[in-house]
Amino acid sequence: MNTAPFISIVIPAYNEEKNIEKSIDSLRAQDYPGDRYEIIVADNNSTDKTREILKKLNVKYFVETRKGRPSVLNLGIKNSKGEMIVFTDADCIPEPNWLTNAVKGFSEPLVGCVAGEIKILGPEGNFLVEFQKRKRYFSPELLRNRQYPYLPAGCGANLAFRRDVFDKIGDFDEDCVRSEDTDICFRMQMQTDYKINYAFDAVIYHKCETSLWRFLKQRFNVGRGQVELRNKYKDRFKKTTIKQKYWTFHSLFIKGVKGVRFWFKGFSNKEYKERSYDEFVELAMSTSEMLGRAYWRFFVKSGK
Repeated sequence: MNTAPFISIVIPAYNEEKNIEKSIDSLRAQDYPGDRYEIIVADNNSTDKTREILKKLNVKYFVETRKGRPSVLNLGIKNSKGEMIVFTDADCIPEPNWLTNAVKGFSEPLVGCVAGEIKILGPEGNFLVEFQKRKRYFSPELLRNRQYPYLPAGCGANLAFRRDVFDKIGDFDEDCVRSEDTDICFRMQMQTDYKINYAFDAVIYHKCETSLWRFLKQRFNVGRGQVELRNKYKDRFKKTTIKQKYWTFHSLFIKGVKGVRFWFKGFSNKEYKERSYDEFVELAMSTSEMLGRAYWRFFVKSGK
């Protein structure tokens, strides 16, 4: 490309007064030509000082009163003018070459989406933060090689699309409460010839949960998102069999046994202590996701 494509960076935000200024400063410090990108904040009717800060920073923002991330993202798309639209979060800090490397990921004409790398941003010494760093918790690497019925996908905190994708398949599905980023990736691959490219040199740092309760609540919502995808793409997902349910509970049991064993060994061995933490957190993650799926199926779906 002789001229750098014009990019719209869309940031959904709700009560982000503690994060938004650092995020905007890092976006303005990109090595991409300054006249070839715009920053748009789509605010979900924040009740704190988020909009006051945006006014002070002279950042373009729009307000969406309807609650929900998909409707906020769609507001950002509607008010953008870029050839490509890049999404990130208000608590993310990109590396200076993030935007340049994301755009390089579109070098092939059939690449409709570029998923960038997401690294953990959190305090040192917190066992939950260290766990997420070891497991590359936010990395799209975990979403790249998934098997049927899942398709490759990216995480909404670092995801870029050609505008043509939205012209062809429409915007984010506002009926998706917890799975809008995966859903848009599915629809692109199922309804067009576009594919996803992974740009692991397009790096942003994402604040992670340091509280176990909030972390497990996050996994609970992931479980809800899994049910959303199953309900929407019933032809791709087969009904769960008793055998599959057995192996799910068997896996939880094994994780629990391993965690206890490594915990006792950890009294004299640092490696086993670390592994006991990992087994415990993975067990709690799986259990929370299972509860999230059950809640969505038996309470939300039934209207209770």
